[in-house]
Amino acid sequence: MNLQFTCSNQVRRQRLIGSGINGIDFLEVLPDQVHLEVHFINALDPMAPLTAANFFIEGGVRITGIQVTDLEPVNDHVLQVTASAAGDFSSYTLRVLVAADNPAPPPGYDQVLSEVSFSFRAACASDFDCQLEQACAEPLLPAPVIDYLSKDYASFRQLMLDRLAVTMPDWTERNPADVLVTLVELLAYVGDDLSYRQDAIAAESYLGTCRRRTSARRHARLLQYYMHEGCNARAWIHFETKAVVQDLDAGTQVISGVPGQAVVIADLNAETDQSFVVFETMQAVSVRQVYNRISLWTWGDTKCCLPTGATGLSLVRTGTMALAAGDLLLLEEVANPVTGSAADADPAHRQVVRLTAVLSDRDDLYGVDVYNVEWAPDDALTFPLCLSAEVKDATDQFAGNVMVEVAVARANIALADHGRTLTAEPLQPPQVPGEGDYLPSVSRSDLTFAQVLATTAAPPPASAIAVADPRQALPAITLHSSAGDWSPKYDLLDSDRFARDFVIEMEDDRVAHIRFGDDVHGRRPAVDDSFMATYRVGSGTVGNVGREALRRVVGATGITVVRNPLPAVGGVEPELLESVRQLAPQAFRLQNRAVTEADYAEVATRYGEVLNAAARLRWTGSWWTVFLTVERRGGQPVDLAFRGRLIDFVDQFRLAGYDLEVEGPVYVPLDVQVEFCVESGFFADDVRQAITRALTGRAVAGTPPPFFAPDNFAFGQPVYLSQVYEAVLAVPGVSAVAVKRFQRWGKTANHELENGLIPVDPLEVVQLANDRNFPENGKLEVTLGGAA
Repeated sequence: MNLQFTCSNQVRRQRLIGSGINGIDFLEVLPDQVHLEVHFINALDPMAPLTAANFFIEGGVRITGIQVTDLEPVNDHVLQVTASAAGDFSSYTLRVLVAADNPAPPPGYDQVLSEVSFSFRAACASDFDCQLEQACAEPLLPAPVIDYLSKDYASFRQLMLDRLAVTMPDWTERNPADVLVTLVELLAYVGDDLSYRQDAIAAESYLGTCRRRTSARRHARLLQYYMHEGCNARAWIHFETKAVVQDLDAGTQVISGVPGQAVVIADLNAETDQSFVVFETMQAVSVRQVYNRISLWTWGDTKCCLPTGATGLSLVRTGTMALAAGDLLLLEEVANPVTGSAADADPAHRQVVRLTAVLSDRDDLYGVDVYNVEWAPDDALTFPLCLSAEVKDATDQFAGNVMVEVAVARANIALADHGRTLTAEPLQPPQVPGEGDYLPSVSRSDLTFAQVLATTAAPPPASAIAVADPRQALPAITLHSSAGDWSPKYDLLDSDRFARDFVIEMEDDRVAHIRFGDDVHGRRPAVDDSFMATYRVGSGTVGNVGREALRRVVGATGITVVRNPLPAVGGVEPELLESVRQLAPQAFRLQNRAVTEADYAEVATRYGEVLNAAARLRWTGSWWTVFLTVERRGGQPVDLAFRGRLIDFVDQFRLAGYDLEVEGPVYVPLDVQVEFCVESGFFADDVRQAITRALTGRAVAGTPPPFFAPDNFAFGQPVYLSQVYEAVLAVPGVSAVAVKRFQRWGKTANHELENGLIPVDPLEVVQLANDRNFPENGKLEVTLGGAA
C-alpha cells in the first residue's frame, strides 16, 4: 500500500513482535548488488513458505523491470532474494504479494510492513545520509509588525503595549501597579540595556566611533601609531651633606615640603599629611661635602661674565674633589650682580650641564688649584651668567665697593622622576582561575608611566635626559609569581611563547588592567598561580612642581639640604581620544622605507642633527649607490663621526642591495659690500656693528638669528638682493643703504647685482661667515656712505 504520510515515531514494528503477524524489518544489499537479504520481524512460517513468485521489485530510473529469479532461506528470520540485475542509484521498492494480479500481502503478513524501499547502490560512497528526512514542516505563523527604530525604554514599552492591544484586546489596564504593566516595563528595561550594549559594542569596532581607551589604543596600533598614557615629570635634585661622603642609591625618595620641616624623614607612611608629591632618584649618587658649593675661578679678573652659548669654565679645586667626565654640574646665580643681595638673585639663571672633560690645573700667580671643565654643545649656556660683580657695601654706607661672588657651581646632582613605589601588593584577583581569561588589576589608580634611562657608554648631555618622551614611556610595574618576574611591554607582537611579558591597558578611570599572553604571543600564566605587584603611582602634569618645591628626603641620614633648583618638567597627561583619531591615520601614511631619491632625503631629515638633505642615485659599476648630501644644524662639519651615526640611522630604511655614502654640502662663499647712511643721534660705529650682527655672526638667545646664519639657507636656495636690503634697513639708525658688491667670493661678477639674485645649484648652500682668518668662507664689508 502506498502511504502518503510520514511519522517520526514508528511504533507499529514494535507491536508486531510476537503478535502472530509478520512483516519486513529491514533489507540489506549484499556487495554484489544482486543478492538481497530480507530480514523479517518474526520467524517465518514453515507451513506457509514464501516463494520467488511472492516477491516483486518496482521502481528505477535508468534500469527498470528487475525481477526476482531465486529465493533461498538463510535462517528462520532471513531470506536471500536474487535479482535479475543490479539497479541504478534511484530508489526501488521490494513488495511481498500474493501474486502479480493480487496486490494484497500473503495471509499472516502486515499490510504496511509488507514492502520496503531500498537502493541497489547503498554500499557506494556518499556524502549524504541514506535515510531520507521527511519531517513535517512547522506551520508558518504571521510575523508581528516590528518597528526596528525602537531603541530605548519608552519606545520598547509602547511597542509591547501596542502588540498586546492586538493579541489581547480585552486587556485595557494601564495602571503602573498592574502585574502585566510591570512585566512590560521590566522587559522594556532589559531591551533598553541590551540595545545600548549592542550599540556600544558596534561603536568600539571603529577608531572614529570608539569610546574606550583600550579600543582606540588597539586600533591605533594597527596603524603603526603608539597612543601614549602620559608621562611622569623629571626634576634635577641637589643634595648637601655635612658628611665627607654620603652614598644614595637609585630610588631614593624626595618629597615636597615647606620651609621649617625636617629635611630627613624616616617613613613616608608615618606622615600624617599625605598630600606631598613623591619623586625618586633615577640613578645612584655619591654626595660629597666639598661639592655643596664650588667657587668659580676667574684667574684674578673681576666683573666677569659667562656669555650665552658658553661650554666651559674654571672651578676652584679644594679638598677631596674628584670631578670627572660624566658628572653633573649645576651653575647657579646666588646673588644679584647689581645689588649683591642673595634675595634678588634671578632663579631663571640656573642650568645643569654634564661634564665632557675635566682637566686639573693650577694658577701659580695666586696659588690656587683649578679644574678646567667643559660640557657638550647641547648643554651650552642658554643665558649670560655673571660670575662676579662690584657692588656697594650694604653693611657700611661710607665704605667703598666690594666684590661679590655672583654665581657658583654645585655637584651632588641627581635626576629624579615623579612616582611613589609600592611593593608586594597582590593583584585583584591574585590567583589565576582554572577557566576563562585572567584580566587582573592593581588596587591603586594613576599608575606611573616613565621612560627608562638608556644605559650607554657615553652618558648623554643633561639637556637630552631632562624631559622624557611620552611615546617611549612604559608602565612602571613588575609582577612576581612562582614562574619568575614578568615585564611590561607596549604590545605582545614581538613576544615569543615563552616570554613572561604583559600589557597594561588603561581606561578613563585610570585603573591599570593587566593582559597576559596566549602561549603564542607571550606566555600564558599557569592555573592557580598567584601574582604580586611592585609598581609606582603618580604621573601626569601634577608632577610639574615649581623650583624649590622638593625639600625632604626619605631615610637618607646625613643629608642637610634637599632642593630642586629648577622646575620639574615633562609631566604629560594621557593622550586624548580625539587626538588619536586625528593623528593615527596620518601615522599610517608615514613611509618607513627609502626607495627613491626623495625618500632618502626625507628620511635623513628625521635625524635630529640634519637640517637639510639631498640624495642622488648613481650606478657605481657593480651596484647602485645613494649619495646623501646633508647640511648639519648650526653649520657644524659633516665629519667622520657624524657620517657613521647618520649611516646607522638611515640603514634601517635603506633598500637592500644599495650602498650609502654621506657627504657634506658644497658651500658657496659670498662677497657682499654694504654702504649705509646714519640717522642723526646714532654713532656710525654702533650702527656698523649692528648691521654686521644683523647679517652675520652667531645667534644670541632671545634675538632673531642673523640673515646669513647657516640654518637660514637650504640646498639650492638662492639669495635675493631685496632680502639683504630688508635686513639692513631693519637696523635702528640706518637711514639709507646701498649694496655695492653682491657676488660669489673669488669669482668674477656675473650680473648678480644687476639681476638682484645669486643663483645656487641644487647641492650648494650659501655661506657668509665673515671671518677675517678664513675669507674663503665668505666676506662682508660694511662702509659708511655719508650722513642723512
